[in-house]
Amino acid sequence: ETFDWEIIRNYSPNKSFFLSGGLNTNNILNAFNTVNTKYFDVSSGVENSEGIKDEKLISEFISKANKAVK
Repeated sequence: ETFDWEIIRNYSPNKSFFLSGGLNTNNILNAFNTVNTKYFDVSSGVENSEGIKDEKLISEFISKANKAVK
C-alpha cells in the first residue's frame, strides 16, 4: 500500500530517513519530488510475483531514482 507522502511533504528531520511504503517504478519520481529525503526502501514494488524480485524492475527503479537525485 502506498504511503501518503503529502503527510510529510514539509517535514524537515534532524536525521536522514528512508521512505518506504508502496514505492515502485511508476511513483519513485513523484516520491522524490514530494518528500525531503534521498533514501528509499523498495520491496514489493519491484516484484513480478510475491517474493520474487524482477531484475528489470530493480534496474528501472534504480535508474529513475538516480536521475531524481542528480
